[in-house]
Amino acid sequence: MDILIAKAFYQMELKDAQVKPAIPIYVFANQPITVKGSSFLLMMLGDGEHNTTNWWIF
Repeated sequence: MDILIAKAFYQMELKDAQVKPAIPIYVFANQPITVKGSSFLLMMLGDGEHNTTNWWIF
């Protein structure tokens, strides 16, 4: 599971319209954490010479 906190989401200048509803996340004590939603984001990983680009769900 990939988690992106709301502050980072807004610092990347992403829009709320990109967020789709999501189910809550439960911590070890079985307590739910409110989730704003999920979003597909394009990520590039690598070192410049060797890289890959894929869509990830956050």
